[in-house]
Amino acid sequence: RSTLFPYTTLFRSLELITGMAEKKKTSEKKARKRSNRAKMFLVLTVLIVTLVTTAFAIAYTKNFVGGKLAKVNRLDVDRSSLNICPKAKKELSDYDNILMLGIDTRDIENNEGSRSDAIMIVSINKISGAIKIASVYRDVYLYIPVEERFDKATHAHAYGGAQETMRMLNINLDLNIEKVIVVNWGSVAKVVDAMGGLSVDVKKNEIDEMNRYINDTGRTVGGKTDMIENPGYRKLDGIQAVTYARIRKGESGGDTARAKRMRKLLNAAVKKLKGMSFRELDQWSDEAMPAIKTDIDSKEILSLLLKVTRYDIQNSIGWPNKHDGWIMEGVWYDFPMTLERNVMIFHKKMFGRESYRPSGMVKKYSKQIEEKIKGR
Repeated sequence: RSTLFPYTTLFRSLELITGMAEKKKTSEKKARKRSNRAKMFLVLTVLIVTLVTTAFAIAYTKNFVGGKLAKVNRLDVDRSSLNICPKAKKELSDYDNILMLGIDTRDIENNEGSRSDAIMIVSINKISGAIKIASVYRDVYLYIPVEERFDKATHAHAYGGAQETMRMLNINLDLNIEKVIVVNWGSVAKVVDAMGGLSVDVKKNEIDEMNRYINDTGRTVGGKTDMIENPGYRKLDGIQAVTYARIRKGESGGDTARAKRMRKLLNAAVKKLKGMSFRELDQWSDEAMPAIKTDIDSKEILSLLLKVTRYDIQNSIGWPNKHDGWIMEGVWYDFPMTLERNVMIFHKKMFGRESYRPSGMVKKYSKQIEEKIKGR
């Protein structure tokens, strides 16, 4: 008995260990089954959420494109006839340059023969999302292709609509503009009101001019608003914002200052859009879409709106950078000094091209303007 005792104990120990091992294996199998069931549940949940979200996105996109964007007033532009030179097409391929025109007509659908009060180029870097805005002064002396002569930039729209303004800018500034958005002052008021107003720093010397014309603006766009009492940051409603953008007389600073105010409003609008929730953006689009006229198709508009949160607003400029104005043949013009030099500055500030060399066409027009100045 004493001889077998150690072996008996060993066998029992082995049985105990084996039993524990079997129980452990069983426990591990159950744990793995529970883990697999949990993983499967998680995968199914993610799949269901993804399918539902995708279905919702597709349904909303169809509704947005087919419904809301269908309200946009279409503008016919022949993109093959916009005088984009090969140099601009190649070197600016990473930039979406969109022209924004504010026209002096009450009817957005019938703007034939109207001039452009506001000419702004919104440049979006497709890679970084950086946005830069340039105002082209309305009285600047440029070559207008359809007239085959030089005239004020603001007159290009009267001669040939948005397409002629695009052509004028492309050949005078070496640009690749193919997209345009046209608004009138009534449109601007509606868009601003749909945003809930825009916060702008109103200067003391701007208040008197704003209050002088604010009632007239109300009659033009249809509505009433309050006078501006104090300077500083104020939330401007649609009528107030339009009045702020239009003033240029008295101590308000002329056309150069007016262009700067327009850029400030556009900057404020982009910032406001970036901060909107999906629901707010959806509601805003109901009011904004019928107020504009554009050649940008529905898919492009949707793509721009979906990317709005990644846009980074950087500097804004007025163009031309160096200019001088005087009366020629009884008409006031603003002359670029010189066109070639100003185009070089423009490409440096807007596109970061330190040593840009203008095209032969720009150099040609620059010399013609210089000769005109000498012979005045």
